[in-house]
Amino acid sequence: AEPEARAAAVAALRLAADAREDGRWIAPVDNNALHYIDRALAVVPGSLRANAARAGLIESLVADAADALDRGDVEPANALMQAVDDPPEPLAADLRALGDRVAVQRQVQRKLVEANLRFEARNVYTPPGASALDSFRAALALDPRNIPAQAGLGDVASRLLEAALSAVARDNFADAENLLQLATSIDVGNTAQLEARAQLEAVKRARAEALAARVRAALQARDLVLAGELLARLRVVGFDLPQQAIDDLDDRLDVLQRYAGHAPGDGFQDIFLDRSSRAPAMVAMPLGEFEMGSAPSEADRRRNEGPVRNVRISRPFALAQREVTVAEFARFVDDAEYRSDAERIGHSFVWDEGGGRLQRANRVHWRHGYTGRRALPDAPVMHVSWRDANAYAEWLAARTGEAYRLPSEAEFEFALRAGGKTRYPWGEAAPAIRLANVAGARDRSTTGRSWDAGLPDYGDGFWGPAPAGHLQANAYGLHDIAGNLSEWVADCWHDSYRRAPPDGAAWINPGCTQRVARGASWGSSPAEARTAYRSNQAANARSARLGFRVARDL
Repeated sequence: AEPEARAAAVAALRLAADAREDGRWIAPVDNNALHYIDRALAVVPGSLRANAARAGLIESLVADAADALDRGDVEPANALMQAVDDPPEPLAADLRALGDRVAVQRQVQRKLVEANLRFEARNVYTPPGASALDSFRAALALDPRNIPAQAGLGDVASRLLEAALSAVARDNFADAENLLQLATSIDVGNTAQLEARAQLEAVKRARAEALAARVRAALQARDLVLAGELLARLRVVGFDLPQQAIDDLDDRLDVLQRYAGHAPGDGFQDIFLDRSSRAPAMVAMPLGEFEMGSAPSEADRRRNEGPVRNVRISRPFALAQREVTVAEFARFVDDAEYRSDAERIGHSFVWDEGGGRLQRANRVHWRHGYTGRRALPDAPVMHVSWRDANAYAEWLAARTGEAYRLPSEAEFEFALRAGGKTRYPWGEAAPAIRLANVAGARDRSTTGRSWDAGLPDYGDGFWGPAPAGHLQANAYGLHDIAGNLSEWVADCWHDSYRRAPPDGAAWINPGCTQRVARGASWGSSPAEARTAYRSNQAANARSARLGFRVARDL
């Protein structure tokens, strides 16, 4: 191309990159990424760079539109098909497939409305041909990826399993068998759960075992009233069940009643509803009060750390024992078919040994470590945004049926202090043992580089992040909360604690774009390693110093 045309194309592609970064992919008109890419192609039609940018943008738009269609939302697909002309193969085939799915959505919605009406009328799986089960199956026949239809089949399967349990309780084993067989015939993509439930076929032969199983189910669902009633019946009936088994169930019920399921300091791991995996290891936190923030007299204090306020933690909750690992995040990505912000945007920030700082690196995302190389499975996941962390917590809640979420900023500082009131989480000076992975004066990189401002006379043995859970836990049983990676919390950013919730709840303003990260990272200076230190991060920020751990309501 001529120099003038090449310069115009380069300028247009820069505008396209800025528009994509800002989320202006195909709108508004004449001020979006696709418009600027097409402008570049207009002046340099053969530009490989512009063609690649166009194909990549359309691929991302197709993926987002397909995800929206899964939820029954046709607008992104319609907008995409109106905006894009003459896409290259195979993207043209993808667009045609989107169009085919859009064409049947009206029929799908009618079937879903019909299914819900039948469900409300208690025609869940009967009569044959006129049940909610039939309508949900018809919706999926039209659009196999439709999430509401899949969820509806899951609800039908749950009702079938409940009915089967009820039949077993009445000694009606023939009906129970028929109901279980119908439940296992429903393919909702969660066959492991149905197979586990189907194992009750063996239980139904013995009344005592059926009652015991129903007690266990009630305890798992935290329905303590039902569990107590069933356990009382089990004691009275006195079937051939070992007394120790009944006593164990009684003990579990007692723990749930007294400690909402877990006593402070207890470690536990929730099992997924389909028994396919487990949630991260959790530790139940104590309840109590603490002084949040830093006093004006504290060295290196920042104004956003005050005013110091009394916070009462009165809601039972648990925190993950360690930061979420690459392996745990990979399980989420694979199961939810999730695409992280770093993958969507195309870059993150990694450690540059030569320059001694973080710098932008293309095609780096959650699968990579702090230098941009492939991360090991037990490494803490990094290069994740707040949106990514929150999506993981929501997925975990759905897979376990428990209230997983990101911790609030107050809960994080409460757990970080672990009953202490000192400048650093471990005391007033550098720790005497390898307790936190932060910048220490004795730490050395692979090329011999040292920190300009590290904790005096301290080294944790790592230049970058350590494997999750590698260093010693704090007094509340939590690893790496004082270092390793700074961690996302649920709160929106506020410049001070004035008007912050006094009960430890997250301080959230709808639509906020700035979030809070707490805790030190492997490269944090002594000022940043202080207990009260907090940082302001864009919600889509991601780098080699940012990770997260989950919380769970008890």
